[in-house]
Amino acid sequence: MDAGGVLLLMVISALGIIYGDSAYWQELQEQMRSAGFEMNLVEDYCQHYCIIDYQVVWYGSMNFLGKEDVEDNLMRVLDGKIADELLEMIFGNGKYQSETM
Repeated sequence: MDAGGVLLLMVISALGIIYGDSAYWQELQEQMRSAGFEMNLVEDYCQHYCIIDYQVVWYGSMNFLGKEDVEDNLMRVLDGKIADELLEMIFGNGKYQSETM
């Protein structure tokens, strides 16, 4: 990323996609990886949240990489400890923990 940021994504593996063409989703994931996104591919995890600057957590039912739904909801939480816990659950090993941990 040009501005020095790190983009981390947890996405369902293309092999676990049940809608559409898995080859299409695999190519899309490769394009995101080539653009600088770091991804943790999972088989069955379905939490929706976004962490910004290791402090701001957007959490709810909204699929950030998918289509919107009239029932979508989001909650904004400003808490670095919660952000660190979520990063640890998904990426483990403390690699993406903030300095406040």
